[in-house]
Amino acid sequence: MTCSLKYVCQGLCRCSAWPVLILSVSVISHFHVYFADVEMLASKPLFIYYMNDGIYGSFACKLCDFTVVPQVHKNYKADAPLFMSSLWGPSCDGLDQVVDHYLLPELDVGDWIIFENMGAFTLGEPSDFSEFQKPPVFCFISISDW
Repeated sequence: MTCSLKYVCQGLCRCSAWPVLILSVSVISHFHVYFADVEMLASKPLFIYYMNDGIYGSFACKLCDFTVVPQVHKNYKADAPLFMSSLWGPSCDGLDQVVDHYLLPELDVGDWIIFENMGAFTLGEPSDFSEFQKPPVFCFISISDW
């Protein structure tokens, strides 16, 4: 039996295994910013998306300079235009920016964004800041890994 789980150990301080956690978040709000300067972004809009999770939840790892890469879970045409986008958590706090300046297709409220390899510092740090609840965790294992 082969297992797709990999281990990395860095001395005595930290051992990690991946892929441990795949985080799925949904777009809860969005708006477009247009620039008057034609040279800036070739007059394309900057899309700003708010997600149902942020720095005060599963993305607390961003405070430790952890890089996250979004993947859109939506069928879109290969030649669909990509727009410079910014992803934010739901808190309306200036610190709650998860991803800045990333090319994404246009998303709608309810679309899903996937973040892979979200293991270290993801579940240990969430707070009950304001009214935001800790996200539920669903455990899955593939049949081939079982």
